[in-house]
Amino acid sequence: MNRFIFGENPIDRLKRKVKEFEEERDSLKFQLNENEEKMGHSSISLAHVESSRLMYQAVIEERKCKIRSIYSPNNIHIKLFITIITPTVKAIRIILISTQFSYIFVSFFSKFLKASIYNTSLSNWSLNVK
Repeated sequence: MNRFIFGENPIDRLKRKVKEFEEERDSLKFQLNENEEKMGHSSISLAHVESSRLMYQAVIEERKCKIRSIYSPNNIHIKLFITIITPTVKAIRIILISTQFSYIFVSFFSKFLKASIYNTSLSNWSLNVK
């Protein structure tokens, strides 16, 4: 009863589950009609199977609604916009942050470099004067 199928669509899997519950329900109904002695046990099992089937049916409908809302024409444009814009914005942020960082680094390094050049030139000048 529990089969795993690679690449199976979630809705198809749920439909298969519903079909399995319907088959189990039909077999329990058949047992119920055939043997009235087991009526109590079979009716409890039947109610459990029926509630499971209804639950899976509700999940299928919910997923269908989500899929419809995701793939509606209006949402496709929004999703494409988000798909294109979001990485671009992230890339721009990374560029800005790296640019700011490199600017800070270069300005600090140039100040340090100027100071070291200035000190070197002073020491050379002082050596030349002596």
